[in-house]
Amino acid sequence: MIIKNPLGLCCEFLANGSVKSLHVDPIRINLRTATPFSKPGTNLYLRKRGALFEFAPLLGPESNSFFTIKDNAFFAKGSWAGLDYT
Repeated sequence: MIIKNPLGLCCEFLANGSVKSLHVDPIRINLRTATPFSKPGTNLYLRKRGALFEFAPLLGPESNSFFTIKDNAFFAKGSWAGLDYT
């Protein structure tokens, strides 16, 4: 799935919901193109700071998100640690 906004920001997602590539030509935002087997650099995380450092992946196979595509937009919706997110 590729989503591109009018300013040229291009987000490409893998079938498992992970980020494959982020770029605005000619600048690549992520370091490398991901594959379904890549783990580092293919996700966005929700963090909670406190006495303990906690985090949850928002995208990809390790997340608890529900993914939808509507009107050329990619949505991840879920809940973590009492916080609902979209």
